Order: sequence, then C-alpha cells, then structure tokens
Amino acid sequence: MFRVERSGPSAPPFGDSIQGLFGDTPRCYLHRQANFIASFLPEEASPGKTIAVFPLPGIDAEFGTPVLVAGDVFAMFNDTPEAQALMEYLTTPEAHAVWAGLGGFISPHNEVGLDVYPDAVTQQQAEILAEAEIVRFDGSDMMPGVVGTGTFWSGIVDYVGGEDVERVLSDIEASWPSE
Repeated sequence: MFRVERSGPSAPPFGDSIQGLFGDTPRCYLHRQANFIASFLPEEASPGKTIAVFPLPGIDAEFGTPVLVAGDVFAMFNDTPEAQALMEYLTTPEAHAVWAGLGGFISPHNEVGLDVYPDAVTQQQAEILAEAEIVRFDGSDMMPGVVGTGTFWSGIVDYVGGEDVERVLSDIEASWPSE
C-alpha cells in the first residue's frame, strides 16, 4: 500500500520528496521523478549501492518501452545576426555538453557523451534516454497551466487515492479554459 499526498501550501517542499528513500527506516522503495531530482539527493546516496535508476517497464510489449521526457524551448524575439548566431550555437552538441555538465539537463544530442554529466545518476538517466526507442513528452507539460499543474495533477492524485475515474475526468475536462 502507498499513500498519495497532494501538493500545496501544507505539502513538503518538492525536493524533500526523494528523502523517503533514505534513512534507517525508508518510507518508500521507489520514487518516480524527473532527472532534476538528482539535485536533491542526500550526501549518503550512492548510485549503484544505495540507489539505482531504471526506466519504467512498458505496459504492453505492443507499445514498446517509452521514455517520458520534458523539453526546453528557445525563442528569438529580435531577428539580429547575433541572435541568429546564438540560436544556432544552442543547437550544437558543444553547447549541450556545457549545459549537461552543469547538471539538471540531459541532452537529446547523441554526440554528447555520458562523461560530461556531473554524477553517476545523471549519467544513468542520459544513457536511458540515449538508448530509448520511443520518447514521448509529458502530456501535462502540453496542457494550459490551470489544467496541467492544477486539475490534472490533483485529479490524478485523487484517482490514485481511490476517487471515481469518471468524476476525475469530468473535473479535468471542465477546467479547460474556453479560449
């Protein structure tokens, strides 16, 4: 059995969510989260010894084993030669290697080696992405904020906690902005 907690003003800080894996009496044994959670690992975390990273298995072999991702978007607001040069540079493996080396980012470039990532956890995550045959964006990231981080988030938490799926879906659908 597991317990689902809502996010909100009385919820623990996001970065504390992974702490349940550690200590003398762990409160959980699995924690599904985005790659940036590695920034919140306690010092005693030891990849390969006290923690491991692995892709979630697929639901049905017919659909493969998709890897859930998010992404960053760059936009150019002033069409100048300098802005064009920056945009072009930001697409290169060199720029991605610099960014990946700073942590909290996994490059989609196959030319970016695992050795540029700052820790073993992020290296494992980058390897999972590099070997993925199917990559899909997180649907909630594509939704309007009021839905993706609002009713969709709380609705999924409610559903996992035992709420009726039809009620949850109805609430999510009703929250979509009309424009």
